[in-house]
Amino acid sequence: MQASLAPPRDPAGDAGHPALTDEDLLAATAWLQQHQTHIPATVARLAQAGLTCATLLANPGLKIRQLMLQLRRALGITPSSEKGKKSGGPLDGLPGCGGRQRMTEQERLEHEYARLGKLSTWHRDLARQQRAQQKKVGKRLKTLELTEPELDDEAPLTPEEQAEQAAQHAREMAEYEARLAEGQRCDLDCAETTETMMVGCTVAKHRDEVACEVAPAEMPRDAVVLKRFSEARERVDIKLHVSTLDISVEKVLVQTGKGQQLISASVDEIGPPRMRVTWNFLVNLVMLAAGQCIPFNRFALLASTSQKRFTAGEIARYFVFSAEHFMPVYCALGRGLANAEVLVGDDTPTRVLEVSRALAPEAKGGPVPWRSFATQAQATLTAAPAPSPSLSVRLAQIFGFAFPRKNDNADKRGFNTTVLSGRQDAHDPRSTIVFYRSHLGSLGNLLDVVLPHRDPAKRHLVIQSDLSTTNLISNPELTGRLDVDLAGCASHARRPFALHTDADPEICGWILHAFKGLAIYERCLSFHGRNHANTRAVRGIDGRQLWEDIRNCSEMLIKRWSSRTPLGEGARYVLRHYDKLTYYLGDPRLASSNNFSERMLRMEKLIQNNALFRQTLHGRFALDILRTILQTAIAARVDPQAYLLWVLRMPPDAVANEPEQFTPLAFARCCTALVPDGTAVYAN
Repeated sequence: MQASLAPPRDPAGDAGHPALTDEDLLAATAWLQQHQTHIPATVARLAQAGLTCATLLANPGLKIRQLMLQLRRALGITPSSEKGKKSGGPLDGLPGCGGRQRMTEQERLEHEYARLGKLSTWHRDLARQQRAQQKKVGKRLKTLELTEPELDDEAPLTPEEQAEQAAQHAREMAEYEARLAEGQRCDLDCAETTETMMVGCTVAKHRDEVACEVAPAEMPRDAVVLKRFSEARERVDIKLHVSTLDISVEKVLVQTGKGQQLISASVDEIGPPRMRVTWNFLVNLVMLAAGQCIPFNRFALLASTSQKRFTAGEIARYFVFSAEHFMPVYCALGRGLANAEVLVGDDTPTRVLEVSRALAPEAKGGPVPWRSFATQAQATLTAAPAPSPSLSVRLAQIFGFAFPRKNDNADKRGFNTTVLSGRQDAHDPRSTIVFYRSHLGSLGNLLDVVLPHRDPAKRHLVIQSDLSTTNLISNPELTGRLDVDLAGCASHARRPFALHTDADPEICGWILHAFKGLAIYERCLSFHGRNHANTRAVRGIDGRQLWEDIRNCSEMLIKRWSSRTPLGEGARYVLRHYDKLTYYLGDPRLASSNNFSERMLRMEKLIQNNALFRQTLHGRFALDILRTILQTAIAARVDPQAYLLWVLRMPPDAVANEPEQFTPLAFARCCTALVPDGTAVYAN
């Protein structure tokens, strides 16, 4: 067995040791997958650990820390902080597209194209072998007569059978490539939403040129210069500085019919009235606090000078001032989601100390901070006599706050942050809205207050989520006039099999390999360019076949595992929601999973413990507003700094009267061009 696992020796001897290429790693991975049932489990695990280390060593861009991490895990040395299992991604463990650190865009595309072709070929060949094994295992489970030795005893293929299999494989690959090539162009309504939080344009950029010349002292004494030339290199520098503006404000004393009057020059172009900061200060505060989770006290220390010391409370007031200015735009974005053809959402539990104290058992029956705006009706009554109602009340008038449970009239006690995303214009990816709302409710409750604004002519709606019952529409008026289709999340279905592979490595391995194939096909579609024709063709044939493999394996698992076990429940989840999980196969507008929403909620875990947003509901609502504005601006492909500065300089009354004119999409459509450094140029 050791001889069969040993790699071939280099003809040039042991002096060279050429580096492993991606092709070598891919071939070794395929060999190990093909023969893992015929070699001892210990040897298979050792070979897999070696392949993992070889992959890390073959990529010079990875740090030595990652290599040491893999070595510790291979030796069974796992820190306590890493003992929690993670499901990872479907393509984890495959060789990356690295190899060369510097590649032109053309070289990168060619390299990725070749890699995807090899991955598709490798996956199809191995999937065919696994389907043959599935049939035998299914027969054994059905009849309980086939023993393990009989199952593994396979006669070798004859040369004719091998040639027939190779020809069939070539035909399948040719048909698959023909399906990928269907359609004449990319359809924008099929484009994926892949934006992540705060990518690019987060800081001002500037490029300088520096010349480094060879000093005479660095040259040998007897050296004769034959030629001088320069090599282009690049280094990144970051400078943090605080600028103080000394403003000379002219004042004019005039005589009018009403007497003397003192007129001062306006400083509105520099900063907000009655504040000692500039508009740029507010923009950077929003970018760092809402976008990068910088706590207020750290931002105060960063911005303070010997002449001016900021406090966390002062920074919080500036932050809320910015949120108040953007509140009409936030509400307009929430109402704009109502007419989206596809809505994608998710929830995550969050923590605000003001809410936690009110919901504590010892405070049961006492007054709650949200009593005046718990429902839309209560918020309306509170706002009626008040000349300027609070931010919390105004938001609750439109989106509510505390929602009742289904089984009784009591309010929900789970405080969640919900993210809901969709496109106002299905054919314009820039119209994507990413909307955050923190409330005592769930995604279904947010849908109940958003969808009443929907155009009655638009009856059909697709909602993609994790299929929890809390994500369903419960408003009877909406369910009567809307035709709603639910789509599931492939990542949610995959998770139990990835977390509990050790319990049943054979069948779980087949299921994970099928999910790996689904991810490869989706990546191939993205690389070639998605349109309705090729997306329906690839998903309808190749993707459908893999989902049938997943269903067959799930049927095997329910015969071996109880519904009380993670694997049994995961298999029954797939069978119970099979139509919803595979709904995306027939709808090119949908992604295979709900990962976008989960990425949008990931920073909630960072915010819970390092910012003042965890103290009060008022601060949490301000965070929801500014995070919605930032993420929607990123989806609109505009410079967030330029957009924030544009809206903040506008009069508050103008923003409140026509908020639709100040959305990120409206700003993007006003842009006439983008210069190379990302700065927007606008029409007059």
